[in-house]
Amino acid sequence: MLARVVARRALQLARGNTRNSVTYVEGEVKHITMDDLPKFLGPYEEIHSKTQTKYNIWLAASAAFLVGTMATVHSMEILEWGNPPPMKN
Repeated sequence: MLARVVARRALQLARGNTRNSVTYVEGEVKHITMDDLPKFLGPYEEIHSKTQTKYNIWLAASAAFLVGTMATVHSMEILEWGNPPPMKN
C-alpha cells in the first residue's frame, strides 16, 4: 500500500503540471446558436394547465399513499401517535 502511494507520488512529480484528460480540439466543439434555445410549445395557458393537472394528480396520489400508510400503521398498532402510556393504580 505504501509502495503504491509512493510510486504514484513519484510519477506525479516526474510528469509535472500536465493535464491527463482530453485536450481541446477546435473541430470537435459545437458552438451554441439561436437554434439551440427552447422552442415555442403552444399557448401558455394550455401548457400550464396540462402540467398543473399532472402535478395535481401526483399530489393527490402521494397524499392518498400517505393517508393509507398512516391508516395501516394505526391499524397494526406499530406507533402510539403520541398517546401517553396507560395509567396503572
